[in-house]
Amino acid sequence: MSLSSWRQINFFNYTPIKDPFFNTDNPLYSDPNLSSICSTSNPDYLIIATDNAIIKIINKTFQVVYQFQAYELGTNITFLNSNNNNNLKFLVSIGEKQGHPIVLKLWNLNKFIKYINSPSNNYNLEILDNIFNYHSVVQIHNGNNQYPLSTFSNNLEFSLLAFGFTNGSTILVRGDLVHDKGSRQRIIYQSNNDPITGNDPNNNINITAINNINDDNPITQSVLNSNDYLLYIITTSKILVFETNGKSINKPLHVLENHYGSNLYCNDILYNNNLIISNSITNSIDFYNFKYSKINSISNLNFNKLKLFNYLNKYLLIVSSIDTSFTLNINKKTNNILNLSSNNSFKTTRILMLDYTHNFITFNLTISNNISNIFFMWNNLYLLSTNGILYKLSEKSINQKIELLIQRNLYPISIQLVQEQLILQDLLLIKKKYGDYLFSKNEFEDSINQYIQAIELNNNNITIDIILKFKNNDKILLLTSYLENLFSFQKKLFYKKYLTLLLCNYCKLKDLNKLNNFIHQIEIIKFQSITNNDLLLKINFYKIALKFSLIFKNYSLILELLINKFKSYKLSLNFLRVLQINDLLNLLISDSNANYAKILLHYLPIETTKLLIDVFTGIYKPQGSEELIYKQFDALISPILLFKVIIPGVTSSSQLETQLKKQIPTYQPPRPRLIFSSFVNNPSEFVIFLEACLQSFDKFDKFNTNVKDKKDLLITLFEMYLTLSNDLSYSKDKKNKKEWESKAIKLYKSYKELMDYTSVLLICNLNNFQNDDLLLDENENDNPRRYNHVELLRSSLLSGNISRSIKILRKFGDKLPELYNVTLILIIKLNSNDFLNKKFGIKNFLILLNKILKYNLMSLIDLIKILSLNNLIKIKFIKHFLINYINFKNFEIEKNLKLYNYYKREIESDIDLNDGEEDDFIVLNNLKCNVCSQTLDFPIIHFICHHSYHQRCLSDYNYDINGSENNNIDKTRKCPKCVSEMDAIKAIRASQDEIGERNDLFKIALKDSDDKFKVITDFYGRGAMEQVRYVLQ
Repeated sequence: MSLSSWRQINFFNYTPIKDPFFNTDNPLYSDPNLSSICSTSNPDYLIIATDNAIIKIINKTFQVVYQFQAYELGTNITFLNSNNNNNLKFLVSIGEKQGHPIVLKLWNLNKFIKYINSPSNNYNLEILDNIFNYHSVVQIHNGNNQYPLSTFSNNLEFSLLAFGFTNGSTILVRGDLVHDKGSRQRIIYQSNNDPITGNDPNNNINITAINNINDDNPITQSVLNSNDYLLYIITTSKILVFETNGKSINKPLHVLENHYGSNLYCNDILYNNNLIISNSITNSIDFYNFKYSKINSISNLNFNKLKLFNYLNKYLLIVSSIDTSFTLNINKKTNNILNLSSNNSFKTTRILMLDYTHNFITFNLTISNNISNIFFMWNNLYLLSTNGILYKLSEKSINQKIELLIQRNLYPISIQLVQEQLILQDLLLIKKKYGDYLFSKNEFEDSINQYIQAIELNNNNITIDIILKFKNNDKILLLTSYLENLFSFQKKLFYKKYLTLLLCNYCKLKDLNKLNNFIHQIEIIKFQSITNNDLLLKINFYKIALKFSLIFKNYSLILELLINKFKSYKLSLNFLRVLQINDLLNLLISDSNANYAKILLHYLPIETTKLLIDVFTGIYKPQGSEELIYKQFDALISPILLFKVIIPGVTSSSQLETQLKKQIPTYQPPRPRLIFSSFVNNPSEFVIFLEACLQSFDKFDKFNTNVKDKKDLLITLFEMYLTLSNDLSYSKDKKNKKEWESKAIKLYKSYKELMDYTSVLLICNLNNFQNDDLLLDENENDNPRRYNHVELLRSSLLSGNISRSIKILRKFGDKLPELYNVTLILIIKLNSNDFLNKKFGIKNFLILLNKILKYNLMSLIDLIKILSLNNLIKIKFIKHFLINYINFKNFEIEKNLKLYNYYKREIESDIDLNDGEEDDFIVLNNLKCNVCSQTLDFPIIHFICHHSYHQRCLSDYNYDINGSENNNIDKTRKCPKCVSEMDAIKAIRASQDEIGERNDLFKIALKDSDDKFKVITDFYGRGAMEQVRYVLQ
């Protein structure tokens, strides 16, 4: 793949770190004599070596913890390396001196770390020098030792060491350096001055095990076998693979490339043993797998590559030297490399970080100095430039990287990154955003695929948003696919509304196969309910709708389909018979289903009436089972076979009564009034129903505690009797009419205490039913029902039935005198001379007036005012009545005057007898002073409470005996012994008066208390009612 097509996204932050001891006598990594550098972890140290063979160990604060002379003067330390084994930490150093063998020393860092971390030691350098000495040493002989070392590699156990020289020789060393048991060395490869450029130039392990060569995981210490290691040897012109256990020279196991190799530091090994090579011939970077074949290549790298470094096994760091004549041009919009342009020449160093997994540039930096060392330290990548500046490259967090990618709409790459990090929730959110992006680009199919992959988000708001996007008819297939996957994922957690929407989509598509499969899945998971079957009905899928209704027990829809669509009334009635009482009542009583009972009464009156009687008398029991319904569902083509429930034959009300007597209620029956409207077209069945319910009320009073229901039932049945008596279709002759009327009379006489008399009277008037025996049924000794007779009298007068009116007045007037008032007011209101003279009669009118005055129902003045309201009553009619009344009143006045004079004389005689009696007096028997208890002597003061005192004794209580005007003396004379009790009584009385006046306190206490009766009694006991003040408004 060409680098020019790669996008550039900055995944790294860089920080230049200046040596804190720059331009001092003891610089650290800015020392111009620095020859090698490496780092350790746990603990973290930076280790550097200088030309004078000194090794310095530096901590995180860039302070030298310890330094020591590793080799004799004149030796140049060209390689430093450390292993990161937590148990065994070793430092490898290689010293070179021309004309002398190469000296490799192994240093045990554990001793140094143990001493440094010991709290009892105080950095005694002499002790540390004795403790920290090299662990083992190896000398490497390469001919006359005139050629410098170019590459070095080792395994984790330091049992295999590979040395590559500039003269083309490769020396393999075997031994146990960790336990210092010696080693052996041999030349494994020798070329004609073709320098070795790679076996592990960047301090990674590239010696791989044959027995793990097909394993994708990196080699661990426990599986390494020194007899099975392979060694890559890379020269400037070849790439070879050698076995490490062979004894021959220049006999490679495999030749990867025989035409080109790589420059020094321009190759590296990946964790899976793949090899990275910078091909200077093709200006590319080639990747080879463990099977010795090229697997990938990055081309169009038209710049001088100085170093390659595999970072974290997913990034490739490239350090290149670029003349200004070769300038990398970047597209500002796409961040793609466009081309290389020519310019005036001066060299700079460009640092590129490539993500070779996702094919984009993650870092791009140009500096003026070259990079001398690249190493991983303290969880970051560090680059040391030749001017002593240390560049720290820190990778951005996964969230920051994803944000950058999303800003550039690079959703596939962001999805790959999150998948690698195994962050499921973020992955789902990115896929959802990717779906939104694709939808905005009108790529609807790809968009819905992303939404389907993000279904596990299980977010209701997201689902609603997706549904709204694909709601149009042209996207219904995509929406259906999404809902199907959502249903497969959620199953029982699937929202009811989404399930309904999926059903609607199937209906719009008219896909019977999917509908049937959908029903099967719904039936398996026993989903609770689907609320909408309108589409099924609109497209005439009645059988499917009935199937759904049976599965979800949507009894209302089942009944609607059976009655309105299939017209199967007997089947509908059979279906009702298998339901439990609560479900049956919901269908019969619900407002939306009230017409179903009416329809069934029209087509099956007797059977339906029997069912309603059973339900509303409490004796209903389901007949059959719902399982029978489901098993026989396939017989819908012959719907009569669906519900094989036998309904007992009922043909008359007598049979109903017989069956009713044999059963008792098993539940509290509902109110019969709830079903009355269904019998509007079936009056005879209605009468049968009412009689059965009344019989149940009478027989099972303990089950029917609501008296109001029975009253409604009685009035309705009474009305039906009189209505049928006037209906020619039910009363063809007088005999039938009399039968209905006799039933009404018998019903009223049997339940007159429960029947509202006003309603009875109204029903009688509406049906033109006149029966005095029914209306005037009071016995002489019975207490009359006042309200009934007032209404009956008013009704009789208004209807012109004078004989009944006079009969009512004569029979009940003395018991209910107010009937006379009602009669007078009605006569005045009617204002009819014919009614008064010819119908009611003057004689009866005068008797009426006398009765009113006799029972003092009103005064004469009020009576005259009423009579004068209109011109109906002439003075000649009532002249004698008024004269007689005035004479009677004069007689009473004279009689009262005589009584008054008699009582007055009696009182005056009693007063004269009491005038000669003396005033009351008090006898004092107290002979001692109640203060000093001495015998009383004058002057003495006596009190009405029978206590006596010397005057001198009372002077101690500030009594003003001599009438002094001293304001400090209490001038009221009170008994000293009783004064405290009197004050207490006054205080109690004042408190009671206050409580009587403070109604607000009483209201607050009554409102806040749970026991209100206790509050009332408490206030009453404290005298709250002793003094009550009323405010008249």
